[in-house]
Amino acid sequence: MKAMIFVCAFLMVLVGFCVYLEVSTHKFADSLPNVPTNKENPQDPTVPSASNVDKPVPSFHSEQVRENIEASRGSAKNNENPLDFDWRDDAAAVETLEQESSDPFSDYLTLQEAIERGTLITADMTGEELYNAKQNQMLEKFGDIPEVHTVMAYNRKFDSDAPICLDEKIEYQEALVKLYPSATNEKTLAYYKWLYPRGNSPEDIGEINSQTITELRSMGISVKEELTESGYSVKISTK
Repeated sequence: MKAMIFVCAFLMVLVGFCVYLEVSTHKFADSLPNVPTNKENPQDPTVPSASNVDKPVPSFHSEQVRENIEASRGSAKNNENPLDFDWRDDAAAVETLEQESSDPFSDYLTLQEAIERGTLITADMTGEELYNAKQNQMLEKFGDIPEVHTVMAYNRKFDSDAPICLDEKIEYQEALVKLYPSATNEKTLAYYKWLYPRGNSPEDIGEINSQTITELRSMGISVKEELTESGYSVKISTK
C-alpha cells in the first residue's frame, strides 16, 4: 500500500515538472524579439531574385555558331603547312636560320682573311690605302685586266682634281661599260664619242640647234630645253 502511494506521488510530481517545463519554454519563446520581414519584396530562397531574373541570358543561333566554326577551321587551315612543305624552300626561314646560327669565330676568320688579301675597307680609310683596297677587290672580282687599272687610275686623278682630257674620259667609260654594263654607262660613252670631234667639253659645242637635239635624242640621251631670262637653256643627261 505504501509503495502504491509512493508511485502515485512520484508520477504527480513528474507530470507537474513536465507541465512547468512546457509553460516555461513557451514563455521564453514569446519573449524573444521578432525577425523583421520585408513586406514589399519578400525573398523566397527557392525563387531567384529579381536582379538575377532581369539579367539577359546569352542566346546563340545555329547559323552564327556554324559561321564561327567555319571561320576557326579556315584560320587553322591557313596556318597549317602542306604535307610536302620543306622549310629549306622558304627563303625567309633559311635567312633567319643563318642569322641565328652566325658563328662569331667564323666572322673573325673572314675578317682576318680580308685583311690578309688587302680587300678590307673601313670607314676611316683614306688615300692610297683606300685605293689599294678598292683595287684589290676589283682584281678579285674581274681578274688582273687593263680595265681595272684604267678605272682606278682615273679615280685617283679625278679625286685629286687634276685636269682630265676627253680621251681619258672615253677610255674610262669604255672600261666601265665592260666591267659594269648598263644603259647609263653606254649612253655616256656614246655622248663622249659624239662630243669628241666637237671639243673637249660641252662648252665647246657652241649653239645647240634642233638638228643637234634630234641627233642626241636618237642615241637615248635626254635633252631638256628651258626658257631663261637670257634665252634658252639646254640640259643634257645620260641617266
